[in-house]
Amino acid sequence: MVERALELIGAKQLITPKDKVLLKPNYVVAKHPSTGVTSDSHVGEGGAGDTERAFDVVGIREVTARQKVRLVNLNRNSRVNVKVPKLLALEEVGVAETATRVHA
Repeated sequence: MVERALELIGAKQLITPKDKVLLKPNYVVAKHPSTGVTSDSHVGEGGAGDTERAFDVVGIREVTARQKVRLVNLNRNSRVNVKVPKLLALEEVGVAETATRVHA
């Protein structure tokens, strides 16, 4: 699904093989994916509600453990201001510090 989504947005023209990409699922509230409010877990997130509980409800902890992928609650990060080139409305945006680090 991720590959298809990237294909649909023309990611090959936007992202190079050397770029690092953060996948942010939609876990804004602790609701099961069948409600359509959160992403299906079939990986950083920071929701508007209890993100840790949302991780449990949607079952993402088991998925990330099985796939050996690090799960990050971005709400627990400090924010850093990042300048974004060609941004239309803002000169910079506040981003969770973890998302700004380059990981291998």
